[in-house]
Amino acid sequence: MKKAFLLDKKVVPLLYDSSCVAALEGTENLLISVRNVFKVVNCRSLKEELVVGEESGEGDNDNVPSITAMCGHGPTVVTANSTGAIEVFDLSFSGSAKSVKSWKTVDNCVISCLILGGDKVIAGFTDGSIRIYDLNGGFCTHNLKGAHGAAVSALAISPKHSGFLYSAAVDGTMSCFDVSKKAALKASVSHHSSSVTSLCLGEDVLLSCSRDGTVTFYDLTMKSLRSIPTLQSVESCCSLGNGEFAVIGDKGSVLKISINGLIGSSPQIPNSEASLNRIFYYPFGLVVTSTDHMIYTINGDLAVQSTFVGNLGEITDMAISQSGSLVVASGDSNLKIFESLDSLSCRLLRGHSANIVCLSSHGDFIVTGSRDCSFRIWTIHRENALFIGLGHTDVVSAVALTPSKVDGEFYVATGSSDLTIKLWRFSAINNSCQNMWTIKAHEKDINALCFLSNHTLLSGSQDKSIRTWSVEKGAPLQPPFKGHRRGIWSLCRIDSNSFASGSSDKTIKIWSLSKGECIKSLEGHENSVLRIQSVPGTNILLATDSDGLIRLWDYQKSVCLASFDEHLDRLWSLSVSSDAKYFVAGDSLGVRTVWRDATTEIAADESKREAELILEEQALSNLILRKEYSEALGKCLAMDLPGKTLYLIQKIAQESDLCRCLMILSNLLKDSSDESIERLVKWAQDWNSNFKRSLPAMLVIKSLFMTFDHSKLKVVCMSSGELTQFIERHYRKLQELITASHMVDLALLHL
Repeated sequence: MKKAFLLDKKVVPLLYDSSCVAALEGTENLLISVRNVFKVVNCRSLKEELVVGEESGEGDNDNVPSITAMCGHGPTVVTANSTGAIEVFDLSFSGSAKSVKSWKTVDNCVISCLILGGDKVIAGFTDGSIRIYDLNGGFCTHNLKGAHGAAVSALAISPKHSGFLYSAAVDGTMSCFDVSKKAALKASVSHHSSSVTSLCLGEDVLLSCSRDGTVTFYDLTMKSLRSIPTLQSVESCCSLGNGEFAVIGDKGSVLKISINGLIGSSPQIPNSEASLNRIFYYPFGLVVTSTDHMIYTINGDLAVQSTFVGNLGEITDMAISQSGSLVVASGDSNLKIFESLDSLSCRLLRGHSANIVCLSSHGDFIVTGSRDCSFRIWTIHRENALFIGLGHTDVVSAVALTPSKVDGEFYVATGSSDLTIKLWRFSAINNSCQNMWTIKAHEKDINALCFLSNHTLLSGSQDKSIRTWSVEKGAPLQPPFKGHRRGIWSLCRIDSNSFASGSSDKTIKIWSLSKGECIKSLEGHENSVLRIQSVPGTNILLATDSDGLIRLWDYQKSVCLASFDEHLDRLWSLSVSSDAKYFVAGDSLGVRTVWRDATTEIAADESKREAELILEEQALSNLILRKEYSEALGKCLAMDLPGKTLYLIQKIAQESDLCRCLMILSNLLKDSSDESIERLVKWAQDWNSNFKRSLPAMLVIKSLFMTFDHSKLKVVCMSSGELTQFIERHYRKLQELITASHMVDLALLHL
């Protein structure tokens, strides 16, 4: 029986402020920030190389200054926060970052952009000013007040041509300063009618991008050479070398341009709900970020190589395909296919016009239900849906696939907030789908569907009932199953005659189809049970709840075997692999955890520990037989055996005088760690509460005072409590016994 799972991977969303992203020049890394924390992320794998600062939840650090701008080159990273402070970090320390310098700039003014120019830090402010600081000293070398009449939006510096500094603002103006000559103004132009979002230097030209939909080429003296319309609001640009540039904007495509005009463009990359906002050039290709926290790597042909999901949003449902891919529905209209369970790279299957709320899979076929009132049938091997199903008048809130195909056909069931269930027969041969029947099934929203077999369909609803339906006839098979006090959230098949249900009433119920009644009720969850899944080939049920807990149930014994607490919010999704070696859970914060079956591993560890314990006990018995009491006591302490320790001290006290016993205990204490001494003191405290065991306790206490001075006693006895609590009581009882013995002796003397 599979009954033990261990956490294998925890995949946390790459949360970041989409407006504050920068390249760590000279590396393959990207700098991203979230509030007061910045992260160094590898662009090839999207793995976090380094996190600088302490991450906290929403609202935890409202009063902590957030990062507003970043830049970096090699091991040096410079950040600016919302109070106007600049901080310099050195990343050359293994696995960590060291803050080497920080300084305050201007009160009540935010740094809007930041660049490095050799040993200079150049900052543009929201008041239109520009200041240049010495990187090593932190002092201001140039103060360009009134450089612009609006917030500075972009900066660029040319080490060539005597260090010309170029700046742009949200009012569309641009300026050029000669940094080598006390930042004298060389030129000022206004060719754009909207905010200039990015500046980029080529070999002999300067490129400006604007939200007015144009890019403009200049020579290095700011003389306009050519303007090119892009038909989109341009947000960012980068140099590709050889006089070529790449630009992106709100239409979601990458444009390759030169001073001669448009060279090429990519298909639209993000969905219609998002736009591209940052682009960076790396030797392996382009890296593009979007406003919906997606990160794309793009090759020289402007084709997407990899798609990384930064923030999944709320994971509403997931499934593990037959090929081992992870299928995820979360936060938007795109179906996401991850090649492995812990991967950040995915393929996007587009088609729905609103959020996907549920999915079901069998083999490599997937069915999705959406808020756009439609369902779609997919295969993970194709980008487009095999079939689009229409007919519901409200959200498709539940879908299910028959467990097996017959002659290349299988049934699809869809349930909706319009209170109806529709059954469809899909042919995988010609990708056709036929509606077999439609029926009003419940009085409230349908939350769950499950095929018990190819002939029986189950439905669970917010109306607290579970109904069974004939797949062939579309008619109820028997009266509704009732017993839950609140709505049903999840159903799962156990076998052809039994199934389980999870409800908002915090219970899981096991039902018998033949008996038409509940046969078991599993209680223990402290909040709504949201998802349940059976583990194939076992008596195990996995269940998630709105507290973020995963519980492992033995439904035959009605026992909770384990509880896993790795999530902080509602767990809407749960999927078990067909071989039962893994299961995956996803929560409303976008965090997903991968758990592996560790039954064999844990059983082997337990067997090993039992074998080791038997050998240790045998060695202890041999020491006692040889009367090597000092070593025996040391082994008892190491093995955490208070009963055996008590027996040994009593045995030593009986076989020798108390002085020898104290000497043995004193030598033991000298050779023991503080942890072992504290353990012995705690045992002595327990023994001291009982008169029959008080002598060993007194011997331990006496040996402590003989062995250690006051300072050491204070360290090892701090957590032991009041050791002398029962000592006076024991002495009074001893005195009473001595007095009574004297009276007996006197009486015997007069006989």
